[in-house]
Amino acid sequence: YGVLTQLRGLGADTIPKIALLPLLHDQTTGRTVGADSGIGFRLRQFGNWFLTGDLRQAAPLAVAAVAAIVGSWLLIRRRRDREAARGLISLGVGLVTIVIPLILVAVGQDYFLFRNVIAAWVPLAIALAIGCTARRAGWLGLAAALALCSVFLVADVAVFTRHRLQRDDWRSVATVTRPSGRTVVLVYPPWQARAFHEYTPSAADPATRVVRVRDVWFVGVHGAYQGDYEGWTPPGRVSVKVPPGFREVSQRRLQHFVLRHFTAAAPVSVSVAELKRSVRGSTPVRVLVE
Repeated sequence: YGVLTQLRGLGADTIPKIALLPLLHDQTTGRTVGADSGIGFRLRQFGNWFLTGDLRQAAPLAVAAVAAIVGSWLLIRRRRDREAARGLISLGVGLVTIVIPLILVAVGQDYFLFRNVIAAWVPLAIALAIGCTARRAGWLGLAAALALCSVFLVADVAVFTRHRLQRDDWRSVATVTRPSGRTVVLVYPPWQARAFHEYTPSAADPATRVVRVRDVWFVGVHGAYQGDYEGWTPPGRVSVKVPPGFREVSQRRLQHFVLRHFTAAAPVSVSVAELKRSVRGSTPVRVLVE
């Protein structure tokens, strides 16, 4: 009876989500996640993020993976117990949340990414907690629970203490580049241009095919997400060859960023198309003009 009650509650929660499917279809851009990396790579990425969060290091990952396997085994082993049966429902909800997007990949609707299935983490965590603390789980369950909690605690502390795990520091980038009226900013990858614009509102897409500028800044972002994609060319290895008349005066690293500054003795007229071709990486570059 308890299981049936939970299933009815699950149905009440699922029906509103089904009603949102037309909205999901309407907001679909048509670009699938699969264009960035293969499904095998994203499965490994999923395991990394679900087990160690931002930490993503080999040793904590191995410890958390073994502990998760042990917790799942203990849960399945006690499946006939009432408390374990409830844990299996949570386990099923989490697995379905992950499996359905994987099935959709086979029919060309590839949206599988760890962020898109993050809702599965909670029911999976509940299932592991029940498995590790079930009756007669013994010292093995206690060891698995302590291992998981220790890895999660280390990951939480690392986020607060390690600079590289913080959000991209666009405020400092805007301060360093200090765009003026004769400045072009080449943002790589292009989808990061919106973040730069938030801290430098006057920087926008060029309104003409030819711009007259004196300074060119290359702003390359190698953040946590961009660095995970296979085939991705990090900004430190991107070839930047600005049009003639400019010389490089500085190059520095700032948190997740690579900043390169090129300047000319006097304002130079250059085409926007030429500026776009000046950066050769795995993705195009976005040109913003101050």
